[in-house]
Amino acid sequence: MYPGVPDDGFVASEDIPAEHAKVFQEPWKDKPLATTKEFDQAVTRLPSNGKSLVELIEEVSKR
Repeated sequence: MYPGVPDDGFVASEDIPAEHAKVFQEPWKDKPLATTKEFDQAVTRLPSNGKSLVELIEEVSKR
């Protein structure tokens, strides 16, 4: 196990380095901050428990 690298069983991406790089390309400062209530609602609406990134994206795109 290396610092910053997910352990075995991580299922959110098959190309971890590419997804990691995308995080740093995102213009986070241009986005509004979510409130605590919005975070709670998001977790309730779409829990990620063991789902892959592909599954989560599919669920979000259906809404």
